[in-house]
Amino acid sequence: MRLNPLKCTFAMEAGKFLGFMITQRGVEANPEKCQAIIQMKSPGCIKDVQRLAGRLTSLSRFLGASATKALPFFNLMRKGIAFEWTPACEEAFMHFKEILAAPPVLGKPKDGEPLYLYLAITREALAAVLVREEGRAQQPIYFVSIALQGAELRQPVPHPGHDEGAGGHPASVKAGLFMARPITSFLENGKLPEDEKATAKLRREAAKYAVIQGQLFKKGLNQSLLKCLHPDQTDYVLREVHLGYCGHHIGGKALARKLIRAGYYWPSMMADSKEFVRKCVKCQENANFHRAPASELSLLTSSRPFSQWGVDLLGPFPVGPGQVKYLIVAIDYYTKWIEVEPLASISSSNCRKFMWRVIT
Repeated sequence: MRLNPLKCTFAMEAGKFLGFMITQRGVEANPEKCQAIIQMKSPGCIKDVQRLAGRLTSLSRFLGASATKALPFFNLMRKGIAFEWTPACEEAFMHFKEILAAPPVLGKPKDGEPLYLYLAITREALAAVLVREEGRAQQPIYFVSIALQGAELRQPVPHPGHDEGAGGHPASVKAGLFMARPITSFLENGKLPEDEKATAKLRREAAKYAVIQGQLFKKGLNQSLLKCLHPDQTDYVLREVHLGYCGHHIGGKALARKLIRAGYYWPSMMADSKEFVRKCVKCQENANFHRAPASELSLLTSSRPFSQWGVDLLGPFPVGPGQVKYLIVAIDYYTKWIEVEPLASISSSNCRKFMWRVIT
């Protein structure tokens, strides 16, 4: 086996790799792909919008909050909506052209250095950027942007913020950990936050609690005081009540009610109880109706239109005009848009032509 010298290049300072430009500064966008969007005219039909969405997807890692800005394009591609290129679409189109005229350079993280994650969340989209600091400047490493759909649009919107990627608290912490300390501090020392809205909210929440000998308790209307547990303590209590000597593998809601009768409380106890029962091996093995899957389900999700396709070959069918007897079918996972083309034979060249002509 020998290397082909015509295909080998050594000691390069910059070059194209996997569709990106790799330089000493970092990872840069392919200028050919950027120019393809900059030189585009305003779309005049759905097919033009699909082509634009596909080109933006290939450059999404260089576009911050791209899903939010591209929402006018996504709305145009919904089924049953007549095509109309609105001023909002034109504004979003020009916004992407301005960014791609001078796209950001993505940095390379160094081993052991702290990274920072910034989140921006709206009712229709979620965006994040991972950055590193060098001196007083911050350099992006990766952009992520997702358009929310279906049940995701009905979820409450949390407050945006940032999280340090090395040594800090994890991004997802139970709600009780955020409120327990401020409430205890207020009830014991009268300490209040500077923000007026936060102060009013803390006073309302603190009225539901009491501190006795340094322990926080939840007041109830028709039951005794409930001991508030730290997130580190909840797993042990769930195991003892569900699996211990007095436990008999009850359901999730019943388990939460039993915990309350036992005198315990934390904000997410109902959801945690259901999740604990769902993962209990004995409950799954001895349930009357076994609903647990054999393995974890892997959903095929896509963050934006035309970023992920499924392709299949069908046939042979009865021979038609032009000797065609096969079908190549492609479907976009996000919009469920379908593209179909008849083929006389199945070959790599025919499949490649279909992918270049229809999808890219």
